[in-house]
Amino acid sequence: MVRIDPGSFGGAEGNRTPDLVIANDALSRLSYGPDWTYGIEPYWQSRQRSQSASDHLLIIQLVYTCARNRLERTMNAILALILNILWLYTLVIFAMVIMSWLIAFNVVNLHNHFVAQLWLVLNRLTEPLLAPIRRFIPSIGGLDLSPIILLLAVYFLQTLIARDLAPRLLGG
Repeated sequence: MVRIDPGSFGGAEGNRTPDLVIANDALSRLSYGPDWTYGIEPYWQSRQRSQSASDHLLIIQLVYTCARNRLERTMNAILALILNILWLYTLVIFAMVIMSWLIAFNVVNLHNHFVAQLWLVLNRLTEPLLAPIRRFIPSIGGLDLSPIILLLAVYFLQTLIARDLAPRLLGG
């Protein structure tokens, strides 16, 4: 097994992590065989060469470490994408609320083609989630509370992903 003594390395090697030291050792053993003819001897003779158990363990550990790091990076990217989509949806909810106020107070007119298209897009993005909430919580004195409840649900999802789900998936 490789012994790691950070004080024995010179230069930039002192900053290397134990995983990197193990990976470098495994790769150097693969690249530089015990004899210089490793690259030119026939295939069947190179397959007959016996490698020590520690070499196999180092290679397995290297492969496992690389796979684990790749999975963590992928999961991190997926979780970041989900959090960004939730943040954008929050902006869409705010835009829909502000647009509904502007329409209600007759600041903007739905006869304008751009305003009508924007209102249609905002409604198509928010109505599938707001309609079920409106069935359970009706308007109170003309005040629609469903966007507030939807925002609370989005914030709950963001917190759940960021504080609970991400550390469990990423092992942190």
